[in-house]
Amino acid sequence: MPRCDFCDHDNPPGAHSCGNCGATLDWSSEVQATGPPEDLKRQVRDLLDQGSKIEAIKVYRERTGAGLKEAKDAVEAFERGDPGLMPGGIEGPLEGELLDLLRNGRKIEAIKRYREATGVGLKEAKDAVEALAGRHGLAATSQGPGCLSLIVLALMVLAGSGSLAQDQVADISEAERDDRGVLTHTVRSGFQAEPTRIRVVLPEGREPGERFPVVYVLPVEAQEEHRYGDGLEEVLDHGLHEEHRAIFVAPTFSHLPWYADHPTDPGIRQERHLLEVVIPFVEATYPARAEPGGRLLLGFSKSGWGAYSLLLRHPEVFGRAAAWDAPLMMAEPGRHGSGPIFGSFENFEGYRVSRLLEERAGQLGDDERLILLGYGNFREDHREVHALMERLGIAHAYRDGPGRKHDWHSGWVPEAVALLLEEAPSD
Repeated sequence: MPRCDFCDHDNPPGAHSCGNCGATLDWSSEVQATGPPEDLKRQVRDLLDQGSKIEAIKVYRERTGAGLKEAKDAVEAFERGDPGLMPGGIEGPLEGELLDLLRNGRKIEAIKRYREATGVGLKEAKDAVEALAGRHGLAATSQGPGCLSLIVLALMVLAGSGSLAQDQVADISEAERDDRGVLTHTVRSGFQAEPTRIRVVLPEGREPGERFPVVYVLPVEAQEEHRYGDGLEEVLDHGLHEEHRAIFVAPTFSHLPWYADHPTDPGIRQERHLLEVVIPFVEATYPARAEPGGRLLLGFSKSGWGAYSLLLRHPEVFGRAAAWDAPLMMAEPGRHGSGPIFGSFENFEGYRVSRLLEERAGQLGDDERLILLGYGNFREDHREVHALMERLGIAHAYRDGPGRKHDWHSGWVPEAVALLLEEAPSD
């Protein structure tokens, strides 16, 4: 019984291609005897770790002679590290059902139905449905040279996070790698007024099937401004991605980030951009733990407020949030440039941290999911929030000091990351 050495699937005698991942089995006698060479596996793994999936497929085709679909399936099976999850062909009544949906322009429902029937993830379902459409000459594949046109379905990725989002398309480029190993994607999202970026730092090396927690390093300023330093550079300077074996992701936003959705301006939908574009893309592209314990929030000042409000508004999505020197007791919009983002007092109330703590006190469990560290400008806010959480019985980690400069690089980040990742909760 020939075994595919690329995904370890046992195939029936006489098979010429792997029934699981599609890899060609009838290579030259030398290659057939040894399977894909170890250097090919390493090369594919390195390219996947760099976010260069298209290049990995190209290399696999060049080295094995496989067709495009076979190479894509093989690389994706290898990427997941669990060939048992690789879906087979779509046949029988399910095929007819999906084709009916596709012919009626209901691609989203087809992807959802395929996931329900097979139990696979969003990316696998999307690829399978698009491959089916392609075989039958139906226009359902994503368009755009050099882009990963990602159909973002929040319910499919963030289980239990609310009702299904509308069909929201975001064009996200392939990664560009800089000399420090930071992978940068350019994003054109319907939730942001201008193109933004997603920067990613990965730990080196990965065991097959290994998944990492993701720390979202929330920016304090709009776009590429770094008046208060650069959180991702601080992570790299301390080697925190290697020390904790975690992925660090830093998105940007077109406007000053308060992590809220403006009530009327569609170009200031910061919460939705993070929940429906950034996180689904990261979890579909990188080896991320796609569950609450794998989604951790790190911020200070405005983004410390954002970390707390995001977790409190979506406790079923995020595992922990750490805030350092943040105006957490802000009682009305207007301070620190917040007015134009929240848009109205009524909208602000939905994000007010002190109100959310009161409302969510009974839903956070016994784990210290909220971390409150140090101060620079907002010691009184931290003391008041600590007292409020004590009164409400909310478990949290609290450090009153030391006082530091209001900056990403003043020494507080390593401790905050360690607390976020200390026996991080898993579901």
